[in-house]
Amino acid sequence: MTTVRSTLPVYRFERLTRYPLRHGVTGRYSELPGDGDVNIAGRLAREQALENRAAWAEEIGIDASAIVSGRQVHGNRVEVVDHSDAGRGAALIEEAIPATDAIVTQAIGLPLLVYTADCVPIIAYDPLRHALGLAHVGWRGTVSNVAGALVEGMQNAFESNPADLLVGIGPSIGPCCYEVGDEVIDAWMDLGLTGCDQAVIPRGDRSHLDLWHANRIALEAAGVRRDHIEHSGICTCCASDRYFSRRAANGHRGLFATIAALDVLPESGRDA
Repeated sequence: MTTVRSTLPVYRFERLTRYPLRHGVTGRYSELPGDGDVNIAGRLAREQALENRAAWAEEIGIDASAIVSGRQVHGNRVEVVDHSDAGRGAALIEEAIPATDAIVTQAIGLPLLVYTADCVPIIAYDPLRHALGLAHVGWRGTVSNVAGALVEGMQNAFESNPADLLVGIGPSIGPCCYEVGDEVIDAWMDLGLTGCDQAVIPRGDRSHLDLWHANRIALEAAGVRRDHIEHSGICTCCASDRYFSRRAANGHRGLFATIAALDVLPESGRDA
């Protein structure tokens, strides 16, 4: 077992730390194998990736063996999970939930995980229903509105009011670095949400897509309050020394993870 310092560099959303929710975004850390890569189906030996997961999980305060993840396909499918799903994707990617980029739950202590390396990780928490959702959102997920699907999934599964949701947009490639082709811009504009053009930044004969603002637009269109959305403002390409970035590494990279689990409600919350 690799020995690491007692505190790993986990990013947490300030607002979400005030609630009974354990969460964190992992990163790169040189004292872990492969700089802390958590991809169990990547270039790093699976045993080492599992060792990394265990280290990050311990720092966040969750059970790595119970992690639930999806086989991410850049789509907008949302899966409702409970304790019967514990461990799906925790050790073998083949056991993860097929073709799923968003997961929601009300199961206390069940850790959800999404992988990213430039794509946008989103956490949504409903403090009234004590419900949790995570989504992996690349440009394909953005143009297929997985952010809106996540909100709708929590509405359907838990009767969440979108206006109650607290949302975190994690480290991901920023508008400074995300140059895209016309086909990406056209697909985003075709979504037809109010203010779509505000997420497009023309630069000469090319354009940059602001995934942070695009997903904020999608979340607000789904009913999430603007002042309930917090984002890290961390560009993974610019900060590739701290986070894995596909673009910065020309496609050769590891993955970091966004992990969250509902904590037990305090007694006052049970009586509310």
